[in-house]
Amino acid sequence: MAERDRRWKGTNHRDGRTGFRVLDDEYVIYTSMAGEIRGARLDPETMEVGRSVALVTGVRREPYMGVGQFDASDAGTLVYVPGVNAGVGQLVEKQVSQEPSPLSVDPAEFLRFDISPGGDYLAVVLEGVVQEELHVFDLAGGPGQLMLEAFSISEPLWTPDGDSVVVSVEDAGRRVAIVAGSRTGGGALDTIVTDVQVGPLSYHPSSLVVGHDPPRVISIDRSVDPVRVDTLMTDAYFPVLADDGRWLAYQPDGEGSIMLTRLPELDLRIPVADGFEPQWTSSEELLFWTFEEGFFRVSVDTEGEVRVGRPRPWFVDRQFLDTPGQSYTLSGDGTAVYVRGLHPREGSYLRVIPNWVEQMKREVDAASR
Repeated sequence: MAERDRRWKGTNHRDGRTGFRVLDDEYVIYTSMAGEIRGARLDPETMEVGRSVALVTGVRREPYMGVGQFDASDAGTLVYVPGVNAGVGQLVEKQVSQEPSPLSVDPAEFLRFDISPGGDYLAVVLEGVVQEELHVFDLAGGPGQLMLEAFSISEPLWTPDGDSVVVSVEDAGRRVAIVAGSRTGGGALDTIVTDVQVGPLSYHPSSLVVGHDPPRVISIDRSVDPVRVDTLMTDAYFPVLADDGRWLAYQPDGEGSIMLTRLPELDLRIPVADGFEPQWTSSEELLFWTFEEGFFRVSVDTEGEVRVGRPRPWFVDRQFLDTPGQSYTLSGDGTAVYVRGLHPREGSYLRVIPNWVEQMKREVDAASR
């Protein structure tokens, strides 16, 4: 991961998930979800792509964004990293003083996920063949339920009663909305508000919903018609509310630091620690993680003068996968749920094929006839 990527933890850009290259303005090569380098003719006038053909198999895809590890030089040489999709992992739960244990969900390329307050159900966004898919799994066993499909689906968020999942969706026409679906509703969705895009990361009974992507904190008042939406903060990534709805932890500007403020005054900016993705384990403690040193807990006393304790190490898991958006979630009892990678974190060698671009053109042209 590049140095900037190691510092920055912000939005998910879907248009870079597999990566592509345009060669000589008339050909495009890209990595498929199956780890193939595929090629096709490109019409430079209409930007239409013709029939594609598989050219190379077994190309490594990276975690987080799923980008294929390959490139082609101007001289026509192909360079790629052999391997598999390193973003495929196993969802596990980590309790205090216990080793991580797998959830009863098959390994997959998990993009975003949330566990219900009671720990009984899992809502997870997966990369589908055509669009992203939101599934709900009963962790007691049984098949998952497909709740919705869309071009882009934000972090799912369970409502406090554990009956519904709230997400922000974007369709192929760039129309956006925040919707809710019941885990037993048979696919029926309740539109909370349209023309608003924010990844729900926290929810409060007062109808305050906070999120990022874009980085802002908003309040939604559903008691009026039309629904009223107010922006309370901008440049706030991964904002999360304490149970009292008064204290908000967040990352300013997406950088690797965590701050604390209170609502609605927004009159305080209290440094907490260097790290990513804060989560409240209780009204008096925050959890966060760092790339090299794993997960930490830090006490926060908001009674009277605000006091922040020294971060305390919890655990390090070298197989922890940094997923797009929120990389872990907490159940009602404080259990952490995250993805453990099944494959090496980095590729081990490069494969170089000279004069590959000319070969690619011949195979693509033959398939286009």
